[in-house]
Amino acid sequence: MGAPKNDKRIKIPESFIQKLQEEKLRTGEAGSKLLRGRKDIPKGVNSSFINNLLKGKLKTAKPSHMQYVEGLYAALPTTDKEA
Repeated sequence: MGAPKNDKRIKIPESFIQKLQEEKLRTGEAGSKLLRGRKDIPKGVNSSFINNLLKGKLKTAKPSHMQYVEGLYAALPTTDKEA
């Protein structure tokens, strides 16, 4: 399944950034570990992209890239490091 035909950059909602930050806390995983060993990484997604999303440094992104990162976090188990 490829990127949607109309995958133009959109403004990143603050709620999305907050959700990713919560997922990072829940899983204990940073951007570089999320991508380690993956073969399906979309062009334009790398650890810097993820870390900049988490820090709120990016103002816009492609919806498919946002969904990809969100999906990676959602697939991870909760870690004991959260406490």
